Amino acid sequence: MITLLAKILAMTPTDLAELSAWQKAGVLAAIDETDAGQTIAHTEIVGLARDWKTDHTNPIAMFPNQGVDRILNTNDMAARIDEFHNLKDGWLDGKGVAPSTEGLRWFSGQFENHYTANAPLPCLYPTAEGGIQAEWTLGEWEVSLEVNMDTHQGEWHSLNMKTEDEVFLMLELNDPTAWHWLGEQIRQLAPP
Repeated sequence: MITLLAKILAMTPTDLAELSAWQKAGVLAAIDETDAGQTIAHTEIVGLARDWKTDHTNPIAMFPNQGVDRILNTNDMAARIDEFHNLKDGWLDGKGVAPSTEGLRWFSGQFENHYTANAPLPCLYPTAEGGIQAEWTLGEWEVSLEVNMDTHQGEWHSLNMKTEDEVFLMLELNDPTAWHWLGEQIRQLAPP
């Protein structure tokens, strides 16, 4: 197996130039966080992924002992959606329902076409019911949107961790105005 250092050295100058300082730091942090107790030889950079929204390049790390390839930026929307396509029913301790291909295509299209371009991107996670959970940490605010792929509805929840102010709302995600509202709320809650 190629070590992380050897793999980075094997990258072309263009590849290396595309890795910013924070991306290189992210690689090392991911190794420290995920590879606890293992040697660096068990982790390698296997490629680069381009973020479709910001056009940034992020390294893809492979953690063979855990059987996963992982993009080191959980905000890489296209890559996260691609990961969800690989889920099979039972993915969560034998009980999780895999998101449908149709639902993932619908969500990708809606997000790409209607989410506010300059709003912070969420981290995406699959839900046990076959949906997607989008999460944002915005200063004192924790925000989530649980998306039901069958009904095309999203359950919005925002919580101010300091004041405990809370908002719950159901959004009709086939309606572009719901996406506009969502993007504006995220922009307003985001720290300057």
